[in-house]
Amino acid sequence: MQSDDMASYTYEDASGRIVTTKVPSGFWRGGGVGDDDRFRAAAVCRRGHPESSNLDRGYFSLNPERCPNCGADVLRSCQGCGRRIAGTSRATIPRGGQILSPDYAPPDFCDGCGDPHPWASRQARIYQLENLLDQEDIPEPDRLVVAGHLQTLRNLDPDEDPEQSRRLWKAVQRRAPGLFSGIGRRVLDTVLDRAIRRALGMDG
Repeated sequence: MQSDDMASYTYEDASGRIVTTKVPSGFWRGGGVGDDDRFRAAAVCRRGHPESSNLDRGYFSLNPERCPNCGADVLRSCQGCGRRIAGTSRATIPRGGQILSPDYAPPDFCDGCGDPHPWASRQARIYQLENLLDQEDIPEPDRLVVAGHLQTLRNLDPDEDPEQSRRLWKAVQRRAPGLFSGIGRRVLDTVLDRAIRRALGMDG
């Protein structure tokens, strides 16, 4: 869960004013003001419209609270852990004053805790489960079966065939129970409807 602790740092903005900004204590990788982070920060609305990709100290005040495209809240950090949303690489030097790089695409997942950002699609979230499956210590035959089930589930509309969806998720749980804890559980909480959660014993 995101920490309520806030860290503050002071910088000189483009006009020479001294400004103090507060961000979640774990906002930058490695702490500090972001100098040790491989990425700048981004501001992205809950629907996935990027507002900025080059946030770095003084740029924080330049972003709207609401998205001008859809009206959704603009986020600057992971809703799970509070880390900044990964923007452009610090190896890339943006043009002067450019706060949104034209080729920037918001990441679907937090590179800190692994939680999906609100705009990640259902397919992207199941892709993450497939990635987590690679780390599970289970027999290879089980891994292959579960991988096939997840691929089917990724392309299956759960409303069209809820019984098949329930059956496949139960098979995944039986063969790869580790997916139902940690990051996998947090991803599943955003993918499974109440009926399937109940069938899998996840509501207790």
